[in-house]
Amino acid sequence: MATINGLSTLANTDIAVGDFVPIYDTSAGTDKKAALFAAGSWTPALKFGGNSVGMTYSTQTGKYVQIATGLIWVGMQITLSAKGSSTGAATITGLPVGVAGVSTTLNIMWNTLGASVTTLQALASGTTITLYSTTGSTGLAGVTDATFANTSTLWIGGCYAVS
Repeated sequence: MATINGLSTLANTDIAVGDFVPIYDTSAGTDKKAALFAAGSWTPALKFGGNSVGMTYSTQTGKYVQIATGLIWVGMQITLSAKGSSTGAATITGLPVGVAGVSTTLNIMWNTLGASVTTLQALASGTTITLYSTTGSTGLAGVTDATFANTSTLWIGGCYAVS
């Protein structure tokens, strides 16, 4: 843990994963320590109708940084090499920490999806991301396996409050 003798002694390299900050717990009447942040990787898994039969990836990676106990930034990339035979609603499972309270939208970019997809939305709830699209004037609709090709790529990133 860094020793702080004034602002001039605090540098970016002084704070590291595993450092703690003291927090006073009013219910227990004592100080406790909480991690400043944690960082790591996670494995996002695309599923159609809750399954991924025959699905393979050329890229399947995720990273996260959790700040204390309240906020997390996640980023991920999935590139399919085969979308498999599962059918149904498209979800991504495996978020490293569950979303607290209200579902949260995350930023998303894509490549090689169906031509009718003009927008794509990623809605995180619990430890799952559900995908939605807007096509023409029909409004928001759930994305399914039919939207994906064998070489589709998704990049998703954003912050949310943790449970």
